[in-house]
Amino acid sequence: GQVCKEIYSFISNIRSFYKRDNPYLTPAKVRLLKSIDFVFEIDDLPPVYTYEERFEMLKEFHRENGHCLVPQKHPTLGLWVQKIRQSYEYRRRGVK
Repeated sequence: GQVCKEIYSFISNIRSFYKRDNPYLTPAKVRLLKSIDFVFEIDDLPPVYTYEERFEMLKEFHRENGHCLVPQKHPTLGLWVQKIRQSYEYRRRGVK
């Protein structure tokens, strides 16, 4: 909705200011943004993986570890596995 559009605009502006060394974006503001791991350069964004790619990663994790108990802090699989488990649990309980 409207909030998402405003956040998108804000992020776009911040990245633009950063590229052009706009004085609005003071060193203090840059430090604050970096403290929350804000991504200034699009090239620095983490890769986006398809379901199939993550499934292959999970199979590799299983081969290496003998289980699929992926820690939530795992850099590429943690949150994905957590969401898969939540979706399964919701369906099991009949929650949509």
